[in-house]
Amino acid sequence: MQSFLLPTATIFALGCATASASPSTWPDLSQPPVATPADRTSDVGLVITIEDYDRLPDVPGAVENGNAWAAWLRARGMAAVRQLGDGDATREGMLDAARAIRERRRSGGGVWVVFVGHGSPGDGAGALVGVDARPTASSLQSRSVSPDELLAALGSDDGVPVFALWDACFSGISPEGALTREALQPVRPVAVSTRDSTTVLVAARGDQYAGSIPGLGRPAFSWLVLGALRGWGDKNRDGRVSASEAVEWSSDRLAELAVQRVQQPEGAGAVERVLSSGRERAPDLAALVAMGEALAPVAAPPSAVVATPAGVGKAGVDWMSPSVGKLKWVPPGSFTMGSPP
Repeated sequence: MQSFLLPTATIFALGCATASASPSTWPDLSQPPVATPADRTSDVGLVITIEDYDRLPDVPGAVENGNAWAAWLRARGMAAVRQLGDGDATREGMLDAARAIRERRRSGGGVWVVFVGHGSPGDGAGALVGVDARPTASSLQSRSVSPDELLAALGSDDGVPVFALWDACFSGISPEGALTREALQPVRPVAVSTRDSTTVLVAARGDQYAGSIPGLGRPAFSWLVLGALRGWGDKNRDGRVSASEAVEWSSDRLAELAVQRVQQPEGAGAVERVLSSGRERAPDLAALVAMGEALAPVAAPPSAVVATPAGVGKAGVDWMSPSVGKLKWVPPGSFTMGSPP
């Protein structure tokens, strides 16, 4: 049994940073590569995505990422792939879906599970937060599933090969603040265990938060790992991508792109396991982010808010004076942004 450590925080929290819609030049991962081999015919897959939480902040882009993962798993020829989303992804729903998909596995096959949503420290082992959790400590505890519980439902305790990806935060750190104001327990190491037959990839270390890719607006880790498995992360260019290669490539890209935060993915268990074969070349993601930043509109300075004139065919702008609090007509050519006329 192997483990890695995630420090628990005094509060439950998670957030996946939001961003503007992606430009058309971003790769469309919803379309698997043409040469994707159907080589996982005995395996099954479960994709859990929660974008629209009942009482907690949404996770923009979770469903799109989940759809792309499901399409790729199906292209691998899996015996069954199930998607569980939003209203169905309660604690009970996740565990039931895990047990059901396990039964569809063929002899010698494995189970793939992807979770994109909120996480919390849980009772010290981390937790994958269900869609109906409320922003209280007791609800986050009772309406979540621990990673160990979900892995056991998928068969890891019985030696079933399991690949798991958790695109969720267990740290208690978020750009949006805490999911609850209630203090729970002091910071202490949390062991997330895996068996020899299990591979687990986690979006960030325990003192970090898992955010989105700047300019794309999609949860970063699940998107990057899927790209890595298409061939982007094939470091030694042998046409095969291992779990460790996928984590390393994703971590390097996050260090390059997510300059406003530190997010370092981790892997545990059978990380040298080959997960896919693919030779698709990685796009220049840094150039795409820079392009999006260059095309982003420049915000007006706080001293002036420009509005569209109400009159038809009139030239000039209406200017809102913060001190006066009303619109004032400004003729064309007589206004300098940031300086009242």
